[in-house]
Amino acid sequence: MCGDCCGRGAGGAAEAGAAGAGGGRKRGCAGTALALVALAAAAAVAVLEGTAGGVSYVGDGWLHECAKWDADGRRLLVSNFFGAGVSELRAEAKGKEKEEERVVLADPDVAGRVALGLTVDAPRGRLLIVYADRLPRFAYSAVAAYDLASWRRLFLTRLDGPGA
Repeated sequence: MCGDCCGRGAGGAAEAGAAGAGGGRKRGCAGTALALVALAAAAAVAVLEGTAGGVSYVGDGWLHECAKWDADGRRLLVSNFFGAGVSELRAEAKGKEKEEERVVLADPDVAGRVALGLTVDAPRGRLLIVYADRLPRFAYSAVAAYDLASWRRLFLTRLDGPGA
């Protein structure tokens, strides 16, 4: 199947034994096939990325955990893993090569924590965020809600206390 480079042909066992005793057994059938599959997958991803629409932006943070579309506000809301804040990317700014994120939420009561996820609750006009301690502590966990129009906090509920 692969040109008998691995000694698996008609006399595979005998040839493999002779090759293993210092002979010229070739390796690489599986490695070559794996390399070809990886190359094909990389080419497919490159083609898909070139044809798919996307958002390219410049931001301060280097790790963003979650992003959700706020249809009413026509913006993408992005949680900042370090800093526990939320940034927005507006859809109105056309013609720019790269959008710039703007921090819209930085709650001092959760400073030093991480934002692990967010969701837009459009019917109630609020943003829900899950907060936790940084590794390796895991002593703090909470969920908070913020008004999407004013960024006023509606509630912050700790989940790590008694009866939580």
